[in-house]
Amino acid sequence: VNGVNGWSYNNTGVYGFSKASYGIVAESGNITTSNGTTTAGTGAAFFIKPDPQNGPPLTGAHFRGEVHVDAGGNWYICQTGGASAPTPAETIRARFPSASPDDVQRAAVGAAPVWSLIGGASFTPYNPPVGTTINFLSTPTRLYGNPFYGPDPKVPASVYGANPQFNPLYLPVSGTFTNGSNVQTIPAGATAVLATLVAYNNGPSATGFATVYPANAAPPTVATVVYTGFTSTLIAVGLGTIPSGSNSGKNGIGIVTNLPIGMTFDVVAYWT
Repeated sequence: VNGVNGWSYNNTGVYGFSKASYGIVAESGNITTSNGTTTAGTGAAFFIKPDPQNGPPLTGAHFRGEVHVDAGGNWYICQTGGASAPTPAETIRARFPSASPDDVQRAAVGAAPVWSLIGGASFTPYNPPVGTTINFLSTPTRLYGNPFYGPDPKVPASVYGANPQFNPLYLPVSGTFTNGSNVQTIPAGATAVLATLVAYNNGPSATGFATVYPANAAPPTVATVVYTGFTSTLIAVGLGTIPSGSNSGKNGIGIVTNLPIGMTFDVVAYWT
């Protein structure tokens, strides 16, 4: 006998909604001989509604096994659970009874979840320390624009820089930035930024990666974005002191890529 049956001629067969936990949980008591769910459909076996933002979730508690689809249609799976802020273990167990003990412990201390881009590299969201505040700019401001396809009239020439292929590009983030009539200031005390990273290559099938990281750290061995042709993603990255070059000593980020690419970096908000 089936536990739940749902059927509709022209609408939803089964619908579940929860404001604080899972909308629907399906399990089988004998996992060696039966599946938790079976789906089929002439259009598609199942549908995951995309998030309106790019990238994996940066806030809240998330646990290994969760699957997320962003605005660009990119699929992410949570490899290691956690939470963007310390969350009591009893709260986690009540809302997410399937969460593993390790993930519950990570969430309790505010360790950020680790997401993996399906078909790409790992993505670890910035985990702001307790007591920090996010400050949204009145208008996003472009800190970097690389004219791979020639000058972009929306990017002032002063913003252009050398393509960071293989070698780090150190980009100062704190200061006053002017893009036409748009003037925005990011204070020296900023600890991280929320930004849109756009990476694009020559041709719709060209594939590569770009990695963004705090300037005082070594380049990570994982990618921030894996792109094919043209890819836009929302990222959060910590800031650090630039170690060398003309911007030495300033607060900023490092960027490395594996191919000559076009790239823009537009800041939306910063943490202090």
